[in-house]
Amino acid sequence: MQSPKKKKGFLKIILLLCILALVLAGCAGGGRMGRKKGKPEVNPANAGQAQSAEVEKNGGKKIAYLTFSPPEQVRWVENDDPALRNSGVAEWIVEGSSAESTPARVMYQKLMPVQDASTLKAQILKPLAGCPDSKVQDLQLGSKYRDQLGFQATCSKLGTQDYGLIDYVAIFSDGVANHVMLAEVKTPPSNKVGVLDSKSAEMQKQAQTSKNFADMLSKAIRSVRVCNEQELCI
Repeated sequence: MQSPKKKKGFLKIILLLCILALVLAGCAGGGRMGRKKGKPEVNPANAGQAQSAEVEKNGGKKIAYLTFSPPEQVRWVENDDPALRNSGVAEWIVEGSSAESTPARVMYQKLMPVQDASTLKAQILKPLAGCPDSKVQDLQLGSKYRDQLGFQATCSKLGTQDYGLIDYVAIFSDGVANHVMLAEVKTPPSNKVGVLDSKSAEMQKQAQTSKNFADMLSKAIRSVRVCNEQELCI
């Protein structure tokens, strides 16, 4: 698969069946992200309510794949960790970094059997129980797909790790499976969300880098569109 840095436009996600659970901070399992071969990519900018009826008519609610627009300011590479591949995880990290050191990541997973999106949201948020401070808020998605749930979760410091997290999550359900995309940004650790424990130059630099990634990835997660087998996306 080509990495996002080599693509102008949009990435297409080929969905594989899986029965695994999604958790935060790189411990997801299921689904593989890739590019469908031999078919043109679909530009979500040209999709919307006008296509909604066609999506329902041609293939019903069933989701064939998702598209999204990755931040072009960042060079991304797909994590080719065999363990991820074997479990079907799709993950992109910032070029030049490792899965452990990357300041941001994008992940995809398909979960079967389908479950209520609010139940899945609660499962995703479980790791935040160990944060000194956390915040969860709804996230308005750009897709017109009927069954969707978006939210943003912020953790001031994740357990014993030396960083906090901002996660942007989009969940789409088609009655057969949940399709989950997660865009994640590491932040400087602190005791309270949005408040730096130290105002050193290094900490402020880290905070600015985190903010830049957060701005880009919040837009990217809103760019996700749901497509059916007929290449119609909403």
